[in-house]
Order: sequence, then C-alpha cells, then structure tokens
Amino acid sequence: MRSRNTFTLGRRAAWIALALGAIAPAVHAQPGRRLAGLLHVPYKGGGAAMTDLMAGNVDMLFASILETAGHVKSGKLRALAVTSKVRSPAMPDVPTLAQAGIAGAESGSWVGLLAPAGTPKEIVDKIAAGVKEVVAMPAVKEQLIAQGAIPVGSTPAQFADLIATDRKRYAKIIQDNKLSAD
Repeated sequence: MRSRNTFTLGRRAAWIALALGAIAPAVHAQPGRRLAGLLHVPYKGGGAAMTDLMAGNVDMLFASILETAGHVKSGKLRALAVTSKVRSPAMPDVPTLAQAGIAGAESGSWVGLLAPAGTPKEIVDKIAAGVKEVVAMPAVKEQLIAQGAIPVGSTPAQFADLIATDRKRYAKIIQDNKLSAD
C-alpha cells in the first residue's frame, strides 16, 4: 500500500513489517522483500506503521485488506499488489505480486478449525461438512470477502496438507532470514 501515487514495485523502497505481537507479518513479507530488494523498517505495531505510511515517512506497508480497504477506497492509499496466489474478490483490480512482476513471493494467511488429536474421523468429517456449508452461504461469503478473505472451505485432508506445506515453507524463510521473535 502506498500513500503517494508515484510509488511502484519496480524501485527500491523502505517497507514496514508489522510485529503486532507476533512474527507472522515479517515472515510473510520476506519473499517479496528479497525478490524486490526492499529495505525492512520494523515497527512494533500497526498504528505507528500506518501513521508513518500516511505521513509519507515510509514508501509501503504489508498489511491486510481489512486494515487498508477504507484508505484505498478514499484515495488516501493506493494498493500495489496482494500477496495471495489469486486476486482478492475484495479488490479485484489489484494485481497479485506475480502479476506485478514479483513472482515467487506469494504468501497468505488462513483460518481453520482444529480438533484435539484422536477425535474420531466421523466427528471431524461432520464438523468439516457443516463449516463448508456455512462458508458457502452467500451472506457469510460476502462478509468474508469484505474482510479481505478468499473463502475456500477445504476438506480436513487438504487443510492438513496446507498446514504441513506452510510449516516447511515458513521454517525455511525464518531460517534463511535469521528471524526471531525478539
């Protein structure tokens, strides 16, 4: 996101990784940072980071659609790209990082339900079917999209595969970039 319309992903820039009490935003931003040659400016929270972006003290910010949509719609910020593999239904005119010329930097977050180990498969399957049904409801889908989510509704096996894949991917990013929670 950018507060001045002159910024593009093609030039070196200062960017912000939000700590927000966790390392996740910094981890998500690393592939794009490395591929685009961006300078990391760490902040401890989203408020100060957004204030500096709006004031023009930094060039861009990795932030959620939920945090930025109002500013983008008002014209105060310009969305440069989304980090997901596909365009967001909430901002369909905004390209993905790959479409903006930074391939290989896709990342995203997900929300899912987990049950205790040993929960019988028939119970897990019943819960999963119910959740999938709810996620498919037009009102729920609309609300999720408005918050920047891309509703999926996967199976328990697909979700387990996603978790395993992300664990490996983000462990490598953390190790390669020598990130810590400090």
